[in-house]
Amino acid sequence: PRGDDKNPGTREAPFLTLDRARRAVQEKKEGEGIPEGGITFFLMGGTSRLKKTFVLGPEDSGKWGAEVVYRAMPGEEVRICGSLPADGSAFQTVTDPEILSRLRPEARGHVMALDLKAQGITEYGELKTRGMGQDMLPIQMEAFLDDEAYDLARYPNQGFSNVGRVLDERKEPGAVFRYTDDRAENWTKAEDLWLYGYLENAYSDYYVGVSKVDPVQKTFTLRHGTPRGVKEAPPFGGKHNKYCAYNLLEEIDLPGEYYIDRTRGILYVWPRKPVGEGTRVELSVLDSPLVALEGCSNVRLESMIFENCRDMGIYEEDGENLLIRNCEFRNLGTVAIDMGRGA
Repeated sequence: PRGDDKNPGTREAPFLTLDRARRAVQEKKEGEGIPEGGITFFLMGGTSRLKKTFVLGPEDSGKWGAEVVYRAMPGEEVRICGSLPADGSAFQTVTDPEILSRLRPEARGHVMALDLKAQGITEYGELKTRGMGQDMLPIQMEAFLDDEAYDLARYPNQGFSNVGRVLDERKEPGAVFRYTDDRAENWTKAEDLWLYGYLENAYSDYYVGVSKVDPVQKTFTLRHGTPRGVKEAPPFGGKHNKYCAYNLLEEIDLPGEYYIDRTRGILYVWPRKPVGEGTRVELSVLDSPLVALEGCSNVRLESMIFENCRDMGIYEEDGENLLIRNCEFRNLGTVAIDMGRGA
């Protein structure tokens, strides 16, 4: 990661990017061809931050018995990531009276704020409708401190609340049902409240946004539709109809939870341990796979860490003799590896 793409790609004068290494394979194939022993690129220790997916196709392939290998230098830690770093020393304990009034009493004095815009981070992604029978989509920005994933603040922290009386069970946006926990009365100022749960039966889970919390009628109005509408929990309906609420500043009530104010560009966290200059703070930004192997063959990825993006680690389709060995996948938005168009 400290090289230069104008370099010849030696240990003393390495390339900077994976794309330059990929082009070197194409140059070799256009010239004398892939040597009998194949080609190995050694990645030196450090972090390579990808702004777009690293795509390998047929033109980047090796040949049988002569693979193209991308691997970490032995004994060195190599991270391939889709995140941007932030300065841990820039966290400040929340003192804004308006924000304090929205926090739970037990969280005041513990929740810290980081100005993401001041860090040059301005694109935070969007929460999206997901669930049974729907496409697997990249998720919103997530926060990782010292390589630990933080949880988007939710209520309840474990389990679910039951769906109350349904006043409008439509499938289209605008369904209305009563909440069964008065904690929801604290969420009237929430700017982007979402629910996750089983709103119709025990096997269909959905993520949907809420357009209105009415503390007088004790109701949620959904701003997204669901394939089968909303049904009541007992005594009026099935026993599995339940939900939890998430993306709530008001529900940062445990160490390890976070919330991002997308309007103002502020990250709020209750740290699991003290934060400061030495804290590794990462915010996921890449919303596509870190690596895509599309129609390529005789390629090996070895001894690297793939981490911190809003989508998957590696996508593979229509290839053969591909080896992913001794790699670690962590803090990814969807899945580690997806082979074929099954998602």
